[in-house]
Amino acid sequence: LRAARSQPPRQPPRRRVAAAAKDKNGKKRGGKKWVDEALSLEALAAEASAVEARVNSALGEAQSALAKAEAVEQQCASPADPGVNLEALEAAQWAEELELMELLRILPAAVQQTLMTVTDSSAPLAELVEVVLDIGRPAIARYPTMEVEVSPEPITEEDLELAVSLAGEFGSDNRAGLDRTLHRISCIRSRSGKVVGLTCRVGRTINGCRALAKDLVEGGGSLLLMGRPGVGKTTAVREIARFLADECLRRVVIVDTSNEIGGDGDVPHPGVGRARRLQVPRPELQHEVMIEAVQNHMPEVIVIDEIGTEAEAEAARTIAQRGVQLVATAHGNVLENILKNPALSDLVGGIASVTLSDDEARRRGVQKTILERQGPPTFDCAVEMEAARRWRMHRSVATAVDSILLGRNPPIEIREMVDGTECITVRTFDAPAGAELGAPDRSLDGAAAPRAMGGGYGHPGGAASASDGAMGGYPGEFNGIRFYLHALDGARFSDVISFLDLSAEACIVDDLASADCVLALRTAIKGAKGEVLKTAGQRMGIPVFAIKHDTVPAMTRTLRAVLGMADGEDGVDGSPVDGGEPRQRTRSRADRKAARALEAQSREKGLLEEGTELEEALEEARELVERIVQPLGESVDLAPREESVLQAQEAMLAAEYGLQTERVDERLRVLPFGSRSKGGKKDKKKRAKDRSAGANAINGVKAGGPE
Repeated sequence: LRAARSQPPRQPPRRRVAAAAKDKNGKKRGGKKWVDEALSLEALAAEASAVEARVNSALGEAQSALAKAEAVEQQCASPADPGVNLEALEAAQWAEELELMELLRILPAAVQQTLMTVTDSSAPLAELVEVVLDIGRPAIARYPTMEVEVSPEPITEEDLELAVSLAGEFGSDNRAGLDRTLHRISCIRSRSGKVVGLTCRVGRTINGCRALAKDLVEGGGSLLLMGRPGVGKTTAVREIARFLADECLRRVVIVDTSNEIGGDGDVPHPGVGRARRLQVPRPELQHEVMIEAVQNHMPEVIVIDEIGTEAEAEAARTIAQRGVQLVATAHGNVLENILKNPALSDLVGGIASVTLSDDEARRRGVQKTILERQGPPTFDCAVEMEAARRWRMHRSVATAVDSILLGRNPPIEIREMVDGTECITVRTFDAPAGAELGAPDRSLDGAAAPRAMGGGYGHPGGAASASDGAMGGYPGEFNGIRFYLHALDGARFSDVISFLDLSAEACIVDDLASADCVLALRTAIKGAKGEVLKTAGQRMGIPVFAIKHDTVPAMTRTLRAVLGMADGEDGVDGSPVDGGEPRQRTRSRADRKAARALEAQSREKGLLEEGTELEEALEEARELVERIVQPLGESVDLAPREESVLQAQEAMLAAEYGLQTERVDERLRVLPFGSRSKGGKKDKKKRAKDRSAGANAINGVKAGGPE
């Protein structure tokens, strides 16, 4: 082509042929022969144009690679950290560039040229994730944060046929690869088996992931990695396999189902180091190859990608029982997904339904039928990958599963790599005793967002939070009272603190051990869970106060009483539950005024719900029964209420305490155990009807139909 460009331009083929087809007298001769030659020359010219376009694309790629090489050369020439091996870094960058060019080679020429000339800084070629080719649609390049169309024209059948011919043969899982590379090419077929789409996934070796799991795998513990598709599980497994084989000098065998870990071809990719690789002929035979690796090759470590069936989970358990270390991945965002998956639950110990005796269920404060871990887990540690360099870790899978089945938040550890280095930051969060299971926020911005009802990992963030900026940390200059909330609305309590301008005297904390006192809803600390919280408070020397209602007035009265701001508090809701009698004070006028103003403001915001009369009536009935009826064996009259509220009280007393009641005007009289009303058979039928109507009222449904 260079030689052709240096020569003077020649006459176009069609015009030259037309001139040669005439003799001196102007008569045509040999026209058919010359026309055939003209057509062949025209076809050659078109082919030459296509070749020239590809050459120009290759020249552009070479210029880009040359620019990057110059940048690396400048970096090598500049003074740098002596601990950084710049030659190895340059070689790795060049190897990655060459592998990426192998993938771009199978794409249409227009797509190649567009990818090489993308000027958007947020879509560099080094961060390309995959390229999607579908018939009749423009090609799409996917990056971590965006998608870009990289072809001006829709993809044709010829483009796909060329890409398929260069990619090689597809297996039964509709996947193919390029020899000695980590790229994965997956196809979409029509009902007739014709390829109508391709997904060209870029495979890279990312060093540094070993730092996040170094201490876990060095001791011989088995590790399970979870995460959404594309988060980097296979990359992390590949790096861990190389670390164990090259640096720990262990016998590592990789069971490579789709050649994603070790790359396509007979020779494994250099990214796996000295680890050996067993290829799986068909995906459904992966569990057999796993057992074969243990029986035939005497490994110390087996690395598996994508455990997804019950047979593979059983094979993994068999391998672990033989004393072989396992490093594997499974699709699932969090540990609860694996636990609730019937095919994979055996990896974390499995779930069994257990029926307790009446005494044991009463002692635990749970139902008679509960869920427990069936056996020891296959893996010692589990990792939830939020990103390639940010992991949520469960150091003990057995402890985490037991906590989840008990309805509590498991202890976790957040590990994150510092950009550009192998240094990691580690933060540990232990759920407090008695904390209920919540739904923590697993976004990248926060380690674990708090729950809205106290307990769990934390509290709803607000202006009064002492842990803003660092989970579990408290400002050293804060000298007020730190409150730990249990079963209370933290956002509402924060609004009370802000409204009363008490941010310097009170705050909410996430850790029970760092709290000065505990505020809990009275109904939530009854039973076994309440005993756990009370015992923990007594052991730590922290007073536990019970609040009757989760309302703004009750929180206001309790807060002012604990801080000692008023000499009078009418029936302080924050009564101590760890010993002592509740204090009886008179409520000040300023307190009542502030409570009414805050309650009105909260109603406007929608923080305070209307219609708490039913809750107050039920709580009144419970309190009188526990104070008078049960210990003294005497009857007691409740306050006058509306008919629907009286029915709800009757149903609650019959269901929870097995007590009988009778109507006295608009009041309800609670009778002790063994008592009988003087009414006849007609009164008994009426009371049964009233109890049925009250049960419907509690469930939000009246006797005549839905509310």
